[in-house]
Amino acid sequence: MDNVKSGAAVGQNGAMVRISPLPENLSNVPFTVHEARASGVPAKRLRANDLADGGRLIYLPAGREFQLTERARVLTAATPDAWIFP
Repeated sequence: MDNVKSGAAVGQNGAMVRISPLPENLSNVPFTVHEARASGVPAKRLRANDLADGGRLIYLPAGREFQLTERARVLTAATPDAWIFP
């Protein structure tokens, strides 16, 4: 994980590749693809191994757990017509 924070990661072929840091507003919270695009994050950056797939249109910074409220916020942002029940 230290390599990811320094801007490098292991690519699919095992070689080190440079990844750009996420904008500060997205670096520690779940976010939608729309939020990423609005913050100027290219689609290719969303495929880096420091992000986990959180579901349709949702990305999670890898290696950390998120509170229910954080996950609910991003889920409602990605699916505004959905209902969330506790």
